[in-house]
Amino acid sequence: MTKPILTAEEYEKIGSLDELLETLQKKDAHVRSKKQAYKFAKQEWWDLNRKETYASNNGLPGESVKIGDITYHVHGVNHGFLGVKDNVKDYLRTETKKFLDAGCPVYVEEGFKGVLFEDMAVEEMTDIRIAIKNYPDYIKYAAKRTAVLPLKMVSTGLVFLVSSIFPNSKKRGIQLSNVLYKTLSDTNSIANLQNATKSYFLPEPLECDWNKDYNKESLLTINKRSEIMAYLALKHESFAQEKYERAKLGGDVSEDKEPDTIIEKIVYNKIKNAKNAIGAKEIHVIVGAGHQPGILYYLKKKARGVAA
Repeated sequence: MTKPILTAEEYEKIGSLDELLETLQKKDAHVRSKKQAYKFAKQEWWDLNRKETYASNNGLPGESVKIGDITYHVHGVNHGFLGVKDNVKDYLRTETKKFLDAGCPVYVEEGFKGVLFEDMAVEEMTDIRIAIKNYPDYIKYAAKRTAVLPLKMVSTGLVFLVSSIFPNSKKRGIQLSNVLYKTLSDTNSIANLQNATKSYFLPEPLECDWNKDYNKESLLTINKRSEIMAYLALKHESFAQEKYERAKLGGDVSEDKEPDTIIEKIVYNKIKNAKNAIGAKEIHVIVGAGHQPGILYYLKKKARGVAA
């Protein structure tokens, strides 16, 4: 492999495609347009970051960011759970239960709770409701993606599905899909999925700038969703206090005794999760792996004292 023109740290400091183009040209890279600069950077970023990464059974892999006295742990997993084997689902539930038993609030991407954590005291981040309010085009693109993906899954298979979601390089898309395929049945491959996803996406400002002009769907369904989920995680305590007070109105349920009926258990879980979040020093966020890099970007930005 040829020596990279820029380091990973240098890429992380670039704030726009214009700056990327200017920087690469100063380094004598043969790029003449923002499109060429973006494609060049995608390959170099992949080469700089991609490595086979496998975790032993030492807990759910992720990356942590400390802001003040609160540590946020972001765990990227499969997007949705179509085709995920029971051993992986059981592993995710077991690890999540450990977080909850330790008194840590757990926030999951919208849609995760109903298919995997329905009976657990996790809080689903209802980012779509906020996205629709702030980004009117969001629902149009989200609906389009929801309608198209199942058809692609059936007709072309997982490899070409991922290549169509990530169209900028079929080769990298196929490599990423192969990693994703392994995570359907192998819990030790989750860390590898996180690395492959981080390697695929350029730092958030560059991906946002590209998607703004060339892929508005991804801007809304990937970048803006990541930004919104980071915002919800950062505001967790004020939301938790509100939800705690609201949950208490749901019924006469003791917070110290596991309830018997289904209705009581729903109220109990809401109260427990909201109460855990108030004053919590560790927060766990479980999302699709494609959102992990963006959420981490906004959390790190906040940690540096820059408004998220």
